[in-house]
Amino acid sequence: MLTDIVKTKEESVCDRVERGLHDFFRAERVAEELRRIKPAVLIDAISREHRTNQQLIAGFILELLEHWSNEYESGNYDLRNEATCEMAHDVMYGRTPNLPYI
Repeated sequence: MLTDIVKTKEESVCDRVERGLHDFFRAERVAEELRRIKPAVLIDAISREHRTNQQLIAGFILELLEHWSNEYESGNYDLRNEATCEMAHDVMYGRTPNLPYI
């Protein structure tokens, strides 16, 4: 019986964590938060992070640029994100990012 209670609590916690992560990573919420933050403030905050964290953030940004570049190459964009995909392609063209995890 105790294991049933613990299992129920664990599932409940897992469900809440899963919902929380799902909500956190929804693009709409991320975009909404980014609209509130001035780029200079975010850049300053990231530049003060531990160097390893900076490397992880840079790796994420480069993967995102690579994704948009691929979308540009495949024509999978419209007027709302064409400039983003085109600029990402210009940045990534002919370069393969390889940031080591240190």
